[in-house]
Amino acid sequence: MFRNLSPNEYFNLAIYVGFLIFVLALPFGDATGILNAGLLLALLGWIGRVCYERKLEWKRTPLDIPIAVFLGLALISSLFAPHRDVSSLGYFWKLLRAILLFYAVIHSRLGTRWRHIILAFILAGGFSSALGLWYYADGAHLGTDFLFNSDTRLQIDLELNR
Repeated sequence: MFRNLSPNEYFNLAIYVGFLIFVLALPFGDATGILNAGLLLALLGWIGRVCYERKLEWKRTPLDIPIAVFLGLALISSLFAPHRDVSSLGYFWKLLRAILLFYAVIHSRLGTRWRHIILAFILAGGFSSALGLWYYADGAHLGTDFLFNSDTRLQIDLELNR
């Protein structure tokens, strides 16, 4: 099955699998390592394809300048934050990860494979919704417990990091 693929198709397969890993890990909130691994695989597939083809085709979008300004301001605010526990480069990485996902989608060239990724998004969202409803019906109330005492949770987290 994989013997007759060109290197470019291997890179496209890496992008595809990376996106699927990323999307299928979304319902599990504590799976940041898996989210990062999926995005890294998609990014490495894109970099591999660019190196193999020896050309960088950057597709311009109307959001390029606002995204660059936003990233610059977010980096400055992360570097000069008065309290490192509240604002750090970890939060900047979350923003950068979302923007990298945006550009990875734009430059992916997956063709008809996008149907599978869209379906995986719908299934992951449905699973996450069903799990939330199950927790709510079961009495766990996970969302409302952490929603209304965010100041207390932040204070506890800051005291634990001392």
